[in-house]
Amino acid sequence: MSIFNAGVRRRLLSSSLATALLAVLLATGAQTASAESVPDPTQPPALGEIVGVEPGTADENSLTPEESDALAEAKSSGVPVVVDSLTTEKAQTKAMPDGTFAAELSTDPVRVKSGSGWETIDASLQTGSKNGEEGLIPKSVIADVALGKGGSDSMAYVGDHQGAAITQKWPFGALPAPTVEGDTATYAEVIPGVDLLQLVKTSGVSQVLRIKTKEALTDPRVAQMRFFLHADGATVKDRGDGKGLVAVTSDGRAALETADGQWWDSSWAGATAAGPGGPGLTYPLALSIATENGQQVQKLGMDAVLAAKNLTFPVFVDPDWTATDPGYTYVDSNWPSMSYWKGSGGSDDSVHVGFLPAEWDYVYGVSHVTRGFYQFDTGFLAGKKILKAVMNTTEVWSPSCTPAGVAAYATTTVGSGTTWGAQPTWGTKFSTVNVAKGNSASCPAGAVGFDMGTAMSALSTDAVWTVGLRAVNESDGYGWKRFAKDARLIVTYDTRPNTPALWWIEDALYSPAKGQPGAIYYTRLSTPTFGIMSMGDPDGAEGGNLTMNVAIKNSAGTVMDSGKTGPGSPKANTMFTWKGSKVLPDGRYSVNSSVTDAQGFTSGTQSFAFTVDTTPPPSPLVVAPPSVVSTGSNQGVTTATPGKDSLAFTIKDGGSYGVDSFIYAVTKIGETVTYPGNMACGTRKGPFVSICAASNAATVPVGAIDRETVIRAWAVDEAGNVNLDKASTLPTSYTLTTSGRAVVPENLLNVMGSGGATWTDVAVTTPTSVPVANNCVGTATEAGPDQRLARAFDLGTPGARGLTTGAAVDASQAFSVAAWVCPKALTGVQSIITQLAGSAAPAARLAVLTSGGVPQYALQGWASVGSAPDAVVNSNSGVTAGTWSYVAGAYDPVNRQMRIMVTSSGFTTTWITATSSPAHLASNAAQPVVLGDSGVVGTDQFTGQIFRPVLAQGVLTTDQLGFLSDSFDLHGEEGLLK
Repeated sequence: MSIFNAGVRRRLLSSSLATALLAVLLATGAQTASAESVPDPTQPPALGEIVGVEPGTADENSLTPEESDALAEAKSSGVPVVVDSLTTEKAQTKAMPDGTFAAELSTDPVRVKSGSGWETIDASLQTGSKNGEEGLIPKSVIADVALGKGGSDSMAYVGDHQGAAITQKWPFGALPAPTVEGDTATYAEVIPGVDLLQLVKTSGVSQVLRIKTKEALTDPRVAQMRFFLHADGATVKDRGDGKGLVAVTSDGRAALETADGQWWDSSWAGATAAGPGGPGLTYPLALSIATENGQQVQKLGMDAVLAAKNLTFPVFVDPDWTATDPGYTYVDSNWPSMSYWKGSGGSDDSVHVGFLPAEWDYVYGVSHVTRGFYQFDTGFLAGKKILKAVMNTTEVWSPSCTPAGVAAYATTTVGSGTTWGAQPTWGTKFSTVNVAKGNSASCPAGAVGFDMGTAMSALSTDAVWTVGLRAVNESDGYGWKRFAKDARLIVTYDTRPNTPALWWIEDALYSPAKGQPGAIYYTRLSTPTFGIMSMGDPDGAEGGNLTMNVAIKNSAGTVMDSGKTGPGSPKANTMFTWKGSKVLPDGRYSVNSSVTDAQGFTSGTQSFAFTVDTTPPPSPLVVAPPSVVSTGSNQGVTTATPGKDSLAFTIKDGGSYGVDSFIYAVTKIGETVTYPGNMACGTRKGPFVSICAASNAATVPVGAIDRETVIRAWAVDEAGNVNLDKASTLPTSYTLTTSGRAVVPENLLNVMGSGGATWTDVAVTTPTSVPVANNCVGTATEAGPDQRLARAFDLGTPGARGLTTGAAVDASQAFSVAAWVCPKALTGVQSIITQLAGSAAPAARLAVLTSGGVPQYALQGWASVGSAPDAVVNSNSGVTAGTWSYVAGAYDPVNRQMRIMVTSSGFTTTWITATSSPAHLASNAAQPVVLGDSGVVGTDQFTGQIFRPVLAQGVLTTDQLGFLSDSFDLHGEEGLLK
């Protein structure tokens, strides 16, 4: 019964006494902390029971086969290996030789998948065909793009490869044939003084009107500029937030989009269709949807351009269409509702950061503060340990070569709706750099790196990760910067080790049985050793040892003891053992375990509840049935015949404690009995039987073994604690004296020899009839002083055997066997006396068995033909060739015991006991007894001599056997006594 069950009281031992007594009885040799694999991880320590619980948390971070293969190749070759399955348009991951992985993520796609594999992005235009119409096709970009080749009103086709597409038409007739240079097609003089440039981008197309004169700007066609639209697989809508247009599929997916357009003039040197030059200042261009003669049109808000003062021509007007995906943007304080998402997809592929003085804005003369954002898809890093993270981008312009500070922050996500008035939330600042690049040859454009070290936890939890850049001083014009759109985030990461599994707790067992309602795992040690199985580290770096972390908490969650082992093997199924240093009082606890790899990444935590119960129960009461007449305290007399009559003894809890089971042993008086250790209910081991306690009592069948028999009992609680005699004055044994006896055998069965077997004379002493040494061969011709001649059965050659004309015993009932035996040679199994159950089928036998090179006498009995026999082996002494020994055995079905003893004097000694099957094979009266083999001539051949063989029904007492050992064959009889 649990120590927590209400109403149950126990007599407690002092902690020191309990510990001392347990040490005497249950010494275990506990280990100190180590990471050595136990010889057999499936086996718990002595007296324990495997718990074998599964890991406490699901491990979602196991490597794929491709990752594992790449890691193995990297370790073997010493060079990084690309993990093809993790490669995307914007990410590439490599397995590193040290067992980690390195991923490079980009804001903009850098590769595209083709039929032959991954190809580098290349927007160079070449002649091709789209939807049956000849056009200009980029070599390899993310979006499905085609440009008009001239000669028609076809401008551009942009699709997402998933069925959604936008086709744009020039509203003023056929376009001229373009001039193509790389990714740009230039259609000259589409309107007098106006060129159309179409620039293919990674994921779309930017259309730039180069308006070369003021007169061209005021042309009504330019002032009311629009493009005809046709949508396939999607519907073009105004976003509704003033942030551009979007093509939405029937399932609500935004497949293609255009944020607000941009325009700029040539105020700054270097202004082209690719951007405004200098600080990169652009102005918003509103876009809207209208209908013209039943045709949907994309209108450009040219009013802002027409109203602008101080324009320097040419002026560039830039709308766009792109496939949607995470990318980059910036926000401008002077245009609080303007979206620059992905640079509006336009030609100015840069991110602006800092303060721009009013005098630099040549058009409007107002100051600007800008902030930039880069966004990365980090979903595949979920649950990883980020060891290092750096974001690299390129500073393409600065107002001087004097360094100014720019800081990187974590922010919430950004998108086409991100504006100065709708900024993401700014979080942790990662790092600050002081740089100035892109001004002149003295400080050319160059890479800038931001250490993301403090972002490690966010990187492993956020599916999309956004970095915001702000000038340290947002009122300093020299802090204004332009950065390239294509930032790279380089992340080195480690995979979390698998959560370990608790495998065993020393001296622990379940009560009730594992899996049963209310089952509790008990240990009877106050400082047990824990066996915890490592489930391995998926990326198991070379030398990447694991450290096991253990914490013991009480039922209130307080840590009572903690520690760690290691480092140890990173391989799966490695057993770690840990022994605490604190004594745990009786009570309920949990063991919480995790492993940490060489990179400092810790697994999930396995938590398992257990109970410490170190207090042994009091000794039980052993109560005899009414048929036994009491003759004093814990003793009585009966007339029960050994091996035949069963007596119902009762074993009870001796102290209102509540026990889980009893263990009892039935032995003859004077035998030393050592407690066998933990036994599960319903099991047997030698003379010991474990039986579950129902209502703190159990009734067990007991049979007398000898003239005096002792029934010993132990009480066992749920934790496996056992009472000790010296810890209690209550009885643990009962002595039973019986006057009943099995019938002493008096009948001789004739034994006929064959194959050279014969009866011969041997010399024996008088009056005890102990055979005189004769090397087990030959015939004695005369007797010496105090000797006489007696008849022994001699089996001197292979094939020699003796056979009776009928059965001696029914081997399914109690029987005894005895003989003086002198083996000539010791090889393998030798059958001395065998009672057959059928043709060549032994039911029981006395034999010599050789195990591990050591021959020993044994009694065997078969439960069924062909099955492995029950056996009891005389392990106290071996068998010596050329030496006489008196061997006696008994089968006792009442106690389910098989017993054997071996002496050199004929006087009985200590029995060796083994448990037997509930029933053995029967042998009818027609089945013979064989001396010398197991039923087939030459099989299990015994060579030597047998003197005074006895095979009698019933369990003979030791005094009966002693009588037979020196009284049978006083007159030279030949045969088997039954």
